[in-house]
Amino acid sequence: MEKNYCKKRIKYLFCLFFGFISFSYSQKIQVINEVVEPINLTSEGKYLNKIEMLEKDFADLKGTYQIQILKPEYNVLLSESLLEKIKTLRKEDEDIIIVLDDYSKLYLPSLNKIKSSNFIKLLQFQSTIK
Repeated sequence: MEKNYCKKRIKYLFCLFFGFISFSYSQKIQVINEVVEPINLTSEGKYLNKIEMLEKDFADLKGTYQIQILKPEYNVLLSESLLEKIKTLRKEDEDIIIVLDDYSKLYLPSLNKIKSSNFIKLLQFQSTIK
């Protein structure tokens, strides 16, 4: 009899303790009701795949950079790494020229130049063969 009473008491204390721990833990969890919009959602409600997103990003920057080609019939791949260079290496008040490889360069006019009222958009690709 004494043994059953101890078992019941232990079970009761265990349930009480476990219930207290569960309740106190649940009080610490905060619910975030934040609306997160996907980055690949257009204003028209269309979802873009990775290639379409890359094309859109380059289109948004079009006219603010120029790839200068130094060899006839040479092509430069518009890639994520090139897009990242365009976004991160541009200076506020200094024009930048970055050598991409032996036959191409990337020209980035300064942000001040782009924002000026007399800025003329650049061609995306410019052949500089002499």
